[in-house]
Amino acid sequence: QSFLSAFPLSLPFSTIRKNGYSEEYDALFTGVSALAVPIFNRYHNELFGSVSLTGMSPMIKKRRQEIIAALQAHARYLQDCLRF
Repeated sequence: QSFLSAFPLSLPFSTIRKNGYSEEYDALFTGVSALAVPIFNRYHNELFGSVSLTGMSPMIKKRRQEIIAALQAHARYLQDCLRF
């Protein structure tokens, strides 16, 4: 999904912050999906980057919760390593 102004772009960010992850199914290519977890600076709660996994849609959907949990664990690990 592409946005041309800042307002609609802020809507997904609030959902991502609330849920703790982002998901896109078949958005770029049919049969390819992605899950992503933000990495925040824990002192200022600013977005630094993200950790994501892109793969075949059936596998992403089947193991969605497991993948999200693993991505969140890796994001926390990176925050600790980077001393955020």
